[in-house]
Amino acid sequence: MQLQRIDNNQQIAFEYSASIVGKTIVIHILLVDDEPCSLEISKRILLTKDNFVIETASCVEEAFKKIKTQTYDVIISDYEMPQKNGLQFLEELRLQKKEIPFILFTGKGRDEISIKALNLGVDGYIEKHGDPETIYEELKHKIIQLTNQYRIKKEHAMLVDQYEQFFSSVPSAVVIYEVVGDGEDFIFKDFNFAAERIERISKDNVIGKRVTDVFPGVKDFGLFEVLKRVWKTGKAEYFPDKCYRDVRDTGTWRENWVIKLANGNLTAIYNDITERKRIEEALIDNQKKFNALFESNPDASVFYDNDFRVIEANSRFCLLFGYSLDEIKGKDLIDLIVPEDAKPESEAVRQRIKSGLIEIVTTRRRKDGEEIPLLVSGNPVFSGGKVIGTIFVFKEISEIITVQEELSKALSKTQELNEKLKVVGNLTRHDVRNKLTTITGYSYILKKKYADKSDIIDCLGKMEQSVKDSMKIFDFAKAYEQIGVEELAEVDVERAINEAVGMFSNLSFKVVNDCHGLIAHADSLLTQLIYNLIDNTRKYGKKATLVRIYYQKTAEGITLTFEDNGVGIPSENKEQLFRQGFSTGNSTGFGLFLSKKMLDVYGWTFAEIGEPGKGAKFVMQIPSKKLGAY
Repeated sequence: MQLQRIDNNQQIAFEYSASIVGKTIVIHILLVDDEPCSLEISKRILLTKDNFVIETASCVEEAFKKIKTQTYDVIISDYEMPQKNGLQFLEELRLQKKEIPFILFTGKGRDEISIKALNLGVDGYIEKHGDPETIYEELKHKIIQLTNQYRIKKEHAMLVDQYEQFFSSVPSAVVIYEVVGDGEDFIFKDFNFAAERIERISKDNVIGKRVTDVFPGVKDFGLFEVLKRVWKTGKAEYFPDKCYRDVRDTGTWRENWVIKLANGNLTAIYNDITERKRIEEALIDNQKKFNALFESNPDASVFYDNDFRVIEANSRFCLLFGYSLDEIKGKDLIDLIVPEDAKPESEAVRQRIKSGLIEIVTTRRRKDGEEIPLLVSGNPVFSGGKVIGTIFVFKEISEIITVQEELSKALSKTQELNEKLKVVGNLTRHDVRNKLTTITGYSYILKKKYADKSDIIDCLGKMEQSVKDSMKIFDFAKAYEQIGVEELAEVDVERAINEAVGMFSNLSFKVVNDCHGLIAHADSLLTQLIYNLIDNTRKYGKKATLVRIYYQKTAEGITLTFEDNGVGIPSENKEQLFRQGFSTGNSTGFGLFLSKKMLDVYGWTFAEIGEPGKGAKFVMQIPSKKLGAY
């Protein structure tokens, strides 16, 4: 089958030719006649053609019933029949929009019948009277001719419909032009829906008009010369993306394909690519910004593709490693800057980079062979949801390594000095305690010997008090040495409170521990802190009957509260409460001071917010990062 489309004033015609090789076309015929003998004779003679399939009807009503359930290529009808004649049959058939070829096969030869039949759209008119061979050969020929014409017409209608569907639904703009003169201009012949949408103009406003009238910017745009060239040469052309402008269009981007049709008309198929151009320009702009940032990065940076071949490197990278960009572009740097003993590590990094950002401290080799310590970080680069490469940043840390080494040495010396001081402190406290014990002993002997001498007894009493105060100072020094020595760990606060309470016997008040499940970063001195607070209530609470320790969650972490129902702390003492050595006369003045120092090491805050006369209330704020899993 060969098909050629011809465009002419919006009417689509088709030249159609069909040939069946090795196959006979079957033709379905409906034969209508009220005379049974005529039906039988016509059917027998026509069936001498192998490709005819014939059904019969004795009246118009029976014929219409068969037409409803069966498809026929040709209808052959007699004229004179009861109820409705052949012309009435034809008229009703056409009113029902049925275009089946219709042959009036009758014994009536009057001219008025044939004229009326032609007016009603009869496709064939054959008289029954005459030589049978001549009549039926003519009838057979007419049947075949009409069948071919009818099938061509249906094929034509189908192809027209397909063309219209394609033309109207294709997402690209499609325009058909007819040339004016020798290519002086082009007239719009067709304009599909996509073209209406892209141009924001109705098809009715362009059909039949010249392209230069509808689109005055077409010559500056460059498409006009392409239309002329394709019309003259017949060779299709692609007109690449370009921006079109006129008084109506402030600037939109198009790409065109221009083709010459068989009838000499032209068709242009094009797309509006304005959004794509905007994205491309944005990408170019972003690329420029990326390149500027990449080059201005103070650290050595290199961009690899997915095969870890160098795409780009900034000047800082070239300066650090001693290579020019030309020397390393397209190469794998593992062979250039990675020392032999670091290659396994480098390979591992390349595998891990695919899963996200990594940072390592390692060594790399300059072009001159010198190895330098570096902090190396790698990050995959994505585009369209896919990894397109990796950026590695190298930061030289030679100075940092030097400082770390110096700090390590200083720390080592400090630890050694602290150990020495600790030993000296322990020995000193031990020796001085022995001396003080000796003084206490001699004081006791003298008090026995001079019991009747009040002035001597008074002096000895003051000496003993000084010894006791010295002992307390040694206890404070020992406790202070322990602050910050232990590594902080997760401590069960409820257990620490229970241990502190267990260190007392015969307390005159009840201790309620509501800290179940609270875990905080602290050390063993937390028990000592709780002990000190309970001891303060025991010493100064006077009327206290209850101590309650509990916690509450806050947005910042946990508030741990210690409160009693004793006499509270006088307002004038609150500001000095945590000062070293502050005492109301019955303590060393070191307990709350040491407690505050302990909590400073923990990273907690410590305050007393109780109301004088109603009890003491110590509040400890524990930040979220200082908590364990509770």
